[in-house]
Amino acid sequence: MGTIALPRTAKRIQKQVIAGRSSLESLVDRTAYVLATLQSLTAIVIFVASQGEGSGVAFVMLIGAFLQWLLLRCVAEHLRLQKKLAGVDYEGKISGTTWASVACCSLCKNVLHTEGRCDMCGPTITTDDEETK
Repeated sequence: MGTIALPRTAKRIQKQVIAGRSSLESLVDRTAYVLATLQSLTAIVIFVASQGEGSGVAFVMLIGAFLQWLLLRCVAEHLRLQKKLAGVDYEGKISGTTWASVACCSLCKNVLHTEGRCDMCGPTITTDDEETK
């Protein structure tokens, strides 16, 4: 059996990530917001209903709401990071990051780390200007 030779040149292409479905990490995120809102409202109701005497309980509930929100947000973030590392599409935003357009090889679709050559599959990267000459 012979091997298939790859072309010696490839084009630089733009690669976009598609997100079109509801995912587990988004569900965890929404659950965090809903539970934090409900617990905060419950703490306010307890404080108002007890005419200030339940301020300790209301304060503890607010702290619990924040910690639960933080924990669930961390779980959602962890799911996104694991999906990103596995190369799977994920929904939502990883904290501290922004979406950007990156240069990729037209043959293997991997991100280009050098200007003139694909480190993954090996061909020389050409631009549209070089091909018209």
